[in-house]
Amino acid sequence: MKKLCLLLFIMTFFTSCTGKEPESLDMFNEDWYENLGEGLKQILESKASDNPSDDIVAYINGIPIYKNEIIDRKTKIMLLNNIENPNWSTNPVEYVYRETYMYYYAAKNNIDVTDKEVNETLNFQKQQAENSEEFQKWIAEYLSRADMTIEQYWNVLAPESYRNSILKSRVYKHILENLTDINTEEISPEEQTNYVNQFIKDNIKIDVINKEFIDLYNNDIYELNNQ
Repeated sequence: MKKLCLLLFIMTFFTSCTGKEPESLDMFNEDWYENLGEGLKQILESKASDNPSDDIVAYINGIPIYKNEIIDRKTKIMLLNNIENPNWSTNPVEYVYRETYMYYYAAKNNIDVTDKEVNETLNFQKQQAENSEEFQKWIAEYLSRADMTIEQYWNVLAPESYRNSILKSRVYKHILENLTDINTEEISPEEQTNYVNQFIKDNIKIDVINKEFIDLYNNDIYELNNQ
């Protein structure tokens, strides 16, 4: 079942990139999948295998969005809702849309993160955490509210989070480096972010499947708090 879901996902993704239907499933052999970088492979395989197809609520450039992705993002926003001026979108639908487009862009441009890079980042962060009372206090509060152990954080949540962060950072940098009409070294970080946001807005393709579900969660955190 897992392999079938993965092949269906690959077929959807390939069609979105080429703009045409595949002639047969034979072209979706192991080689296409194996040619993906190991980091992106883990992310995309997880999306394709951990959710039933009837839970798809939208597609971003051919990549399916599942109910649990948006619900999970809402939960994380609610857990972190005491942070002032967060530097991420507090609308779970917008956040997942943007993140999924970055996966699409990464696959299309052969951008990846290896397990070695994730482990190096993880080990560095563990060392920093051991010497930070502020982090120890924050993580204890977060884990308590999330009903999660410190082992689960470091073994499950943190690696996934670091992989996604590194990947999105590389996508961000790649987009800026390929904007030929500006010199990114001469503009502020805020202007750089605006250029990336506009690029994503211009190139993202959204196909909503379950409008009722999307409308329910397509709100800022302040509205979500009242739901």
